[in-house]
Amino acid sequence: AAVSGVSYGNSVVARYREDGRPWASCVLRKGGEPGDTEVIFSITEGPVVRISSLDFTGNTFVSAAVLKHRINSGAMFFGLAIGGTFNPALLEHDASQLLKYYREFGYHDVRISRELNYATDGRTVAVVFHINEGVRYRLEGKPQVVGYKSGPVEAVEAITKVRENEFYDQKSIDVDLARIKNYIGYGGREVRVMAEPTLVKDKAGFVRVSYQVQEEAPARVGPIMIIGNERTKQQVILRQLPLYPGQVLTYPDVRQAEANLQRLGIFETSPDGSVRPTVSVVNDPFNPDSPLKTIRVDVSETSTGSLMFGLGVNSDAGFTGSVVLNERNFDILRYPTSLEDAISGNAWRGAGQEFRLEAVPGTQVQRYMVS
Repeated sequence: AAVSGVSYGNSVVARYREDGRPWASCVLRKGGEPGDTEVIFSITEGPVVRISSLDFTGNTFVSAAVLKHRINSGAMFFGLAIGGTFNPALLEHDASQLLKYYREFGYHDVRISRELNYATDGRTVAVVFHINEGVRYRLEGKPQVVGYKSGPVEAVEAITKVRENEFYDQKSIDVDLARIKNYIGYGGREVRVMAEPTLVKDKAGFVRVSYQVQEEAPARVGPIMIIGNERTKQQVILRQLPLYPGQVLTYPDVRQAEANLQRLGIFETSPDGSVRPTVSVVNDPFNPDSPLKTIRVDVSETSTGSLMFGLGVNSDAGFTGSVVLNERNFDILRYPTSLEDAISGNAWRGAGQEFRLEAVPGTQVQRYMVS
């Protein structure tokens, strides 16, 4: 079969550009005709291009230093061929990130363009972001809540904090959205709340914001299902959940349960939050409209033990050594029932207790502690 030279060539060139080679090219020399038995591409890599400088013009709201922290591209390190790899797709993403940043603060008319000034040898490029901020919009009137039907809308509007004539600020609006979601969620209703800004045509520099509410029918807690706890006792996890079968399902407590489980320090958690204990609400697959919702808890157990050694010298205490054994998921009643139980690490673990054994022998002072 014939090879699509354009498709493969574009993929190869795109990969080279990710590595900072914007002058790369790829041409199909053989393999594009029916009956060809081999495929040959002719590739010109071109040099790696680096960003020599990265500047901003037209920005008065914040400094260039602040804007540089909002993008992913960076310049070379003190003019050396270190860092600052030029990636056109990444610069495009940076421009969209800057647009998003400005609009979060009410600059809805902001325009951003990029200027690329290549050196004569084509190995470096100076990047300039030209920013036309435009006017910063204010709120025309207090935001109105739309779509709330399970109670008086005045009660929901009373808990919001954003006021009329303030500058549009996405963070303040997000706080209002969270307040509304929690208020309705404590009544057993899952809710989605979105802010919809609308420019005021007859009043320049002003925007109206409405909080759009979509509610679901009230729900109650059904069975609680825990997945992933191989060592940890179920009761250790259950006591972190402020949810009980039969009670009104308070949705803010679902998020609180996740925070409680993460705080235990015995389950896998990544710094970016992509890996963490999760608590989710699941509908009955045989009766999706049932008010009883299954609570599913997913955890992944992590290493909870540590053994540390130390050595020190002190003018008063002389030479000291230290051995510290610590276990964050200890179980004083789970003694080993077999050799395999002891080797696998399941013995003495699973109750969420903390065990610490500390021995500090020394020439002048000795300290031993078990807790």
